[in-house]
Amino acid sequence: MSREQEKIDFNKPAVEVYNHVRGLNPWPGAYTTYQGKTVKIYQGLVHNCPNAMTHHAHQEPGTIVKIFKDAIGVKVQDGVYIITEFQLEGKKRMLVKDYLNGHNIFEVDQKFE
Repeated sequence: MSREQEKIDFNKPAVEVYNHVRGLNPWPGAYTTYQGKTVKIYQGLVHNCPNAMTHHAHQEPGTIVKIFKDAIGVKVQDGVYIITEFQLEGKKRMLVKDYLNGHNIFEVDQKFE
């Protein structure tokens, strides 16, 4: 698999993003970038809220739409994908809730590339 095939495409439906991440866990891991740094995504969920599609329709795919106490919601083609476990560049793999308890570089309306 090439490095480009490991990159997450947030323009796809939530189920496809979910399956892409799940299929590459634990190795080599699906990735995206945030503020120029690589972020590997290891686990997430499909947000099944019927209003997610219309509520976030004005936002571009890859945009952080919500920071929960234990996860990060990202706009995808048909709604929201919830990131629950990741690894920031140069850091260890961790649950998003553990990361958010200590610090947070992520902000709503910022974008994963």
